[in-house]
Amino acid sequence: MSGLTSDAIAVSHSVRQGAVLSSFLYLVYVNDLLNDLELGGYGCKVLSVAAGNPAFADDISLLALTPFHLQMMLNIVYSYCQQWNIALNVDKSSVTLLRQYSPKKNAHNLLSM
Repeated sequence: MSGLTSDAIAVSHSVRQGAVLSSFLYLVYVNDLLNDLELGGYGCKVLSVAAGNPAFADDISLLALTPFHLQMMLNIVYSYCQQWNIALNVDKSSVTLLRQYSPKKNAHNLLSM
């Protein structure tokens, strides 16, 4: 029966945004994505604790040490969204690159000012 779909139904009731139940249902819905990201093993760790995908409300961050690992995490998110028909708002998404602090380079820059 793969590829078959049911008839469309009208949704006459929903859960109010901001209600306790809506937060709970969101967490149930997204929990598998957070688990998939952690099991992928591409995220950062603090000591031995996985810290690669912190989430707060409906925001999820992806933290990786290399561009390759970040891409692998994005691939996991993409697959999950394809599977569950979720659209991401790319206009609200961004990448922040953090580099290791180099005192020599920064001291030289200060002297040349």
